[in-house]
Amino acid sequence: MSIGIIISIVLFFLIVMAASMFLFIQVEEVPEAHIMIVERFNSFSRIAPPGLHILFRFLHERPREVYIVRTKSINGKVVYERVKSPYLDLRIQILDFPEIQAITKENVPIKVDALIFYEIVDPLLAAYRIANIPDGIEQLAETSLNEHIGKYELDAAIEKKSTIEAGVIEEVQEKARDWGIRVANFEIQRITPPPEMLEAMEASAVAERKGKAQLIEADAYRQAVERRAEGDKNALITRAEGEKQAAILKAEGEAQATVKIASAEGEAIRSIIASIMRADPDMAMRYLVAIKYIETLEKISESKSSKIFFPVELMGSVDRISEVLYKISKKKEDLK
Repeated sequence: MSIGIIISIVLFFLIVMAASMFLFIQVEEVPEAHIMIVERFNSFSRIAPPGLHILFRFLHERPREVYIVRTKSINGKVVYERVKSPYLDLRIQILDFPEIQAITKENVPIKVDALIFYEIVDPLLAAYRIANIPDGIEQLAETSLNEHIGKYELDAAIEKKSTIEAGVIEEVQEKARDWGIRVANFEIQRITPPPEMLEAMEASAVAERKGKAQLIEADAYRQAVERRAEGDKNALITRAEGEKQAAILKAEGEAQATVKIASAEGEAIRSIIASIMRADPDMAMRYLVAIKYIETLEKISESKSSKIFFPVELMGSVDRISEVLYKISKKKEDLK
């Protein structure tokens, strides 16, 4: 047998083997963070982890395809699409609901833009308990969201966004657990009322802001008036205190002056009495009585209706006292 015939035979067998491998063997490379469910004769065979795997077609081994969410960019915008894939992604998946139609308690139709985050925790349940994972999660989330929003009026639904999100997570998680899926989070990005409601809400917000501004202005004016009144009151108190102190000081000064005058007058009287006593003791007593009588007459004279009578005896005593005082004064001059 010639060498050419041998080479031809070898090439034939190689071609047959390659064709056999192509027809009866399938090579699959499972990406990282993914798994592949391998079936044999349409029944579960094994779970293939990340890496290179050979499937024997003649044993009817093939990967089970499941629906997954895949992202792609269209005109710079991220778009989520549902496709079939032989690989289950074990990472957290994101479902975007751009416009969920919902109705509030007062029958106002609104649009809700939301995101839900979930992950596959049991691949077998996810592959065999539900035919389409993304659609199932989306339907659960939309139904639950409609139910929770229907409990509130529009304003309350916007204010209680966190409460609604928590309720949706709890309800969807409870039902998705049987599918081997864990709901990580649910977020409402935007609630869009009808245009006429938006205009009414904007008008209400403007009116509310104006009302708050007026309240702030009125409160500021009230505080200014109160502070001014407080200042005026303090000024009056300070002024009254000053006048009071001035009156006290004036009265004290007048009292001290009166005491000093009285003291001086007393000294003068004592000096006069002493001089009279030396000249005529009886006349000194008459002098004292005359002084007291004159003081009493001064008090009586303060009344407009009073009439003053001077006794003749008093006038005589005054003359004699004057004579005595003249003699005493004359003696002092002679001694000088």
